[in-house]
Amino acid sequence: HLCDRRQRQMCIRDRYEMKKTFGNFTIVRKKSTMLYGAIDSEANERIPCKYRNVGIAENGRAFERKDGLFDIYNADGVLVNEGSTYY
Repeated sequence: HLCDRRQRQMCIRDRYEMKKTFGNFTIVRKKSTMLYGAIDSEANERIPCKYRNVGIAENGRAFERKDGLFDIYNADGVLVNEGSTYY
């Protein structure tokens, strides 16, 4: 990984804006692209930082794609609905 253990938190903050806890993950916005996703405690992108926005869905979180549709992920980071028109 790009960050060594001693500098992990600083490195994560350099790369991501921390938003909200989501299950065992943290929703983040990647500073280089300004797109949203989610990382685990080791700063691995478990939900890719490719989404324009994030909302609360009934069964998890709705991540807005560039085409305006929504991918719904549950708290385990599993994609449960792809390309929804609403959430």
